[in-house]
Amino acid sequence: MRFWLAKIKSYCDSEKLVWLLIFFIVLWKFGGLLQGGLLPGWDTMPHYYGLEQMAKFLSAGHWTGYNMQWFGGFPMFDFYAPLVLTTIASIYLALFKLVPLVIIYRLFIFASIFFFVWTFRFFCLTYFGNKTKYTSFILALAFLFYPKLLANYGLGA
Repeated sequence: MRFWLAKIKSYCDSEKLVWLLIFFIVLWKFGGLLQGGLLPGWDTMPHYYGLEQMAKFLSAGHWTGYNMQWFGGFPMFDFYAPLVLTTIASIYLALFKLVPLVIIYRLFIFASIFFFVWTFRFFCLTYFGNKTKYTSFILALAFLFYPKLLANYGLGA
């Protein structure tokens, strides 16, 4: 019995518990991303349309193309860099289109929230040392869940 308790205790260090807590907080706040229906957000639907077009172009063997439904005829991917759309569409095509594109898109958005927390933590540990081990989590979550929408000023998520 002590062996199993020691094994569980060694696995559940405080950093893993913090990541688990962050997962449940993000799931609570951003759980709407994983539900059915329309995609939430300001311009999430136009980005999804661009993703559908990218998947169509990649399956036809093209990187980009001309779309008559955007702005009365416009070359795709001039406004937004296509790297994220290419990555998601490549995952979709690698799974042989068995998983719907909207599910992969939602999971990618959900995972990007954790990627932000991880990069903020990596930045703090790199430039400020190990003393910011846990405060970096708190600061990243404070930035994510700040009550005012700061995206208009280029300051918020």
